Amino acid sequence: MKQVQIQADWEGALEYFLVHLPSSKNIQGLKSEMARIFHLPKLPSTIDLLSRLDHEQRKLFLSYLQHKPTRTISGVAPLAVMTKPIDCPHVHRVGGPCSYCPGGPKSFFGDVPQSYTGNEPASMRGKRADYDPYLQAFNRLEQYVAMGYTPQKIEVIIMGGTFPASSRVYQDEFVMYLFKALNDFSSLFFSEASLDVEKFLKFFELPGSVHDKERILKIKEKVLLLKGRSDLEEEQKKNETSFLRCVALCIETRPDVGFLASGNQMLRLGCTRVELGLQSLDNVVLKKIRRGHTVEDSIASLRVLKDLGFKIGVHMMPGLPLSSQEKDISFLKQLFSDASFRPDMLKIYPCLVMPGTELEQWYREVLFFLYVLKMLLRS
Repeated sequence: MKQVQIQADWEGALEYFLVHLPSSKNIQGLKSEMARIFHLPKLPSTIDLLSRLDHEQRKLFLSYLQHKPTRTISGVAPLAVMTKPIDCPHVHRVGGPCSYCPGGPKSFFGDVPQSYTGNEPASMRGKRADYDPYLQAFNRLEQYVAMGYTPQKIEVIIMGGTFPASSRVYQDEFVMYLFKALNDFSSLFFSEASLDVEKFLKFFELPGSVHDKERILKIKEKVLLLKGRSDLEEEQKKNETSFLRCVALCIETRPDVGFLASGNQMLRLGCTRVELGLQSLDNVVLKKIRRGHTVEDSIASLRVLKDLGFKIGVHMMPGLPLSSQEKDISFLKQLFSDASFRPDMLKIYPCLVMPGTELEQWYREVLFFLYVLKMLLRS
């Protein structure tokens, strides 16, 4: 029997979609229904729909098409960028990275940023952009707009090892290009707070596939042509009136690289929040994991950074060698009861045994056992 190929009816599909969109509580379900009824080749993306709507329809329905709205429900869009793979500052001083820490140059996972595996979304974006801050920012802004957002207020988060330990030239250039990307993206695609959809779609060759290597290369070349050269203060000044504006800048660092000189440099870069990797409040534990700093360093760093006016986030890691459930709970209580600490924000990263780390070797030799596993075995 001869197979009959049914033609996709995009005109009918769009009419159906626009009629049902305002009352729909399940946009993905509506897209699925529309694709089935009108024989579309795949579930249409936000960009598939935007590229087929006229200017007035886009203005009317853009807010309905937003994907993952919780990302920017606060009004601020996070933009995480990854620095290039470099050794942590204490690696040569204490004979290696922290015992639990994956990643870094020539690691088990290849050349990836310290403490990352290269499989995290921000790591993958960084690697795809050769860790170029301008390319990473452009790519992330493209994704936001493609998902239906206008990321007017942006919190930039610099990730990947100990950024303040890198050279001042690298720090200045990295942050300058982040600001320049926001400024250039604004002037290129926004006019009087309105997105030039046609220009955006044409520049990024949308609709298109994220797996199309030729398309990715062409876009990369276009973005790099815009990159040029500039100056940190010039781009910071421009960003004060740019449509896409950096309203917060977060830098991750270690307590032993968070004192006055580094603090003043971070202020100069425009940093508003510093995240410190304390990990533990026990010097015996810190020495065992070759952390390279003490609890006293953490207290001194917190005091300096608070005095400079930063918001402070701290990272804690329960489950480390020589620790226990009781100790970790007491550390978390001390973090907020003791005036020497009291951060504005807390991130908890449970200890994991990662391939290629010293901790993995200890685990295999039964020199270390996660207390969570002990508890499970007891029960």
